[in-house]
Parts: sequence; C-alpha cells; structure tokens
Amino acid sequence: MNDSRRRETAFRRCTHQGGFTLVELLVVIAIIGILVGLLLPSVQAAREAARRMQCQNKLKQLGLAMHNHESAKKHFPAGVIRKRWDQQPTWSEGHWGWGAVANLLPYLEQTGLYGNLRLDMPLLGAPPTFPILDEHVDLVDKSIPALLCPSDLETVLDDRYAPENYVACLGSGLVSPKTAAGSDKEADGVFYANSFTKTRDITDGLSNTLAISESIIGPGGAGPDGFVTSTRPVHTEDYWSALMPWVSPTLSDSACAGATSFGVTRGNAWAPSSHLSGFFNAYLPPNSDVPDCMVHFSFSPGWIAARSRHTGGVNVLLCDGSVRMVTESIDLDLWRSLSTRGGHEVIADFE
Repeated sequence: MNDSRRRETAFRRCTHQGGFTLVELLVVIAIIGILVGLLLPSVQAAREAARRMQCQNKLKQLGLAMHNHESAKKHFPAGVIRKRWDQQPTWSEGHWGWGAVANLLPYLEQTGLYGNLRLDMPLLGAPPTFPILDEHVDLVDKSIPALLCPSDLETVLDDRYAPENYVACLGSGLVSPKTAAGSDKEADGVFYANSFTKTRDITDGLSNTLAISESIIGPGGAGPDGFVTSTRPVHTEDYWSALMPWVSPTLSDSACAGATSFGVTRGNAWAPSSHLSGFFNAYLPPNSDVPDCMVHFSFSPGWIAARSRHTGGVNVLLCDGSVRMVTESIDLDLWRSLSTRGGHEVIADFE
C-alpha cells in the first residue's frame, strides 16, 4: 500500500470515529429537553419560595415599624386620618385621607420622604376634581420597595401615586351596633378611621390579632372614570365589584353578586388609605373566589379580602410582630375572629 492510500484510509478511520449521526444528535437534544422540563418546576418553586420569604421579611419590617411608632407615640398609627381643614372649612373630612403607611415612613428608612411630606395638610384639593395638593405631587408617587411584594407585578396604575401590596386590617367587615357592614368607621379591627389604637385596646391578645396582610395590585385598563370598567375581568382576584351609589348604595351579598361595573385599580397608592388601597377585612376568606366589593366613588363600605400571588395562602403580620402564612382553607369564623381587636373569641391554632 502506497503512502497516498495509507493517508486516505487513516483519514476515513479518523472521520468515522470522531463524528455522530443525526439520530444521535436528536437523542441528545431530547434528553436535554427532558432534563430541562424536570428541572424548571423545581427552579420556579425555589424562586417562589425565595420571594415568599422576602415578602415575609417585608412584613416583619412593617411590624417593627409599627411597634417603633407605638413606642414613640404611645399608639399605633391611625388606619386613615380624616378631619376638616381650618383653611377650607367647607371641604369634607375625606380630603385629608393620609393612611397608616404615611406615618410609618420614618420607621421604614424613609426619613427623607417623611420629612418632606406635609401631613399637617390635606392630601386632596378642591372638589369636584380633588387634585393632589401641589405640596404633595412630587412625593406621593415615590415607589417604596418595602411596600411591594416580589411575587406581584408592581404595576403602576395611577401616575399620580406609587402602588402598595401591604394593607391594614379593618376587622371582620360584619355589621355591628356601631358600624355598618364593611365600613372603615369604628370598625372592630386594629386600624380604621382615626383609630389611634393602643396595645391595651387589643384585648384579644397581640398574638391573636391581625395587623397587616398582603394584597394584590390590580390589572389596570380602566374605563373613562379611571377606576372601573363594564367588562368583567378574567381573573376574579384582580378586581372588585363596584356598586354605583345611585343603584346599590348599600353593601350586601346580593348587590355585590349583581354588580355590572368592576374596579381594576386596587392597591394603586400607599399615601392614602381606603378600601381601594390600604385596607382589608375578613368578611371574605384569604384569596377568596368571590370578588371584592365596595361602593364606588366613596370606596366605603366594602368587603376587601386578603390576597396574594403566592400559592395556597397569604402572609399576614400579627400585632405581636410575628408573621404567618395563612392558608386559603382557614375556617372563616376563625379568620374573622383573628381580625378583631376585642371580640373575646377563643382562638385555636391556625395556619
């Protein structure tokens, strides 16, 4: 065998040994695809577990801020402050509107923002447009990371404000001799209009009383008035049934079930507190399949559920500063008992 034939034979052997067929390539790709398919759910689950832990840490931060406020002021911040302004005596109390978060800012490492806010003035200006007063315009649209759950979408629904995921507990949402169903006035929770609750007022015990829960930010895409649409959204957890005052001025299960307008801007702002953003109550269970419901324009009364993007339940902050994940299957009576500050209920173990 001459040299040229030897080289040709050696080349063929090398080529045959180093190559692979199309079938082998497809098999390798299929195996890689199967491995990715097996690993992806685990990766997603691990990421969600990390996000849920981050969410719990943010609630703990809010709990610490709440107790630091109580130590300094001798009471928890009001759920919302409503009062008249001496400079505009014809304006209603609703113009004030500052929520609990605004007064917690210095304890959430937001001292600079808090120092610039004029909490001695109303948030909103003259009717009928109720604009944000000039003193606040460039402040209330500042995003605060401590108020945003990493599992949510962080959607900005209103360019005037920055959104929030953590809301204060009004109580059970049930009617009482003092309070209309779903009202934020003299409610049976820790936070309500002009509440200023002291720890001694929480007679059910700090470890048995809800303070703050997760909520979710709505999808946006509202109609002409900026808050509601007549198109029923696909995901019930994202919206609230809007009762038009001239049609259904009274909150009831039947009125809510028959609603034809739907709110899409829940959680749109941290600065004010209302049923639209800043409050929840326990009339509905966590992550309820029944949509939230409120009287439109006044945004009170209403039934607003604790909601989250986490699977299986919601994270809540109790008044003692501890954080728990409450499952969607919690007994409704137990859930409502946890929401009251002085209902004298016997609280069983919960999760």
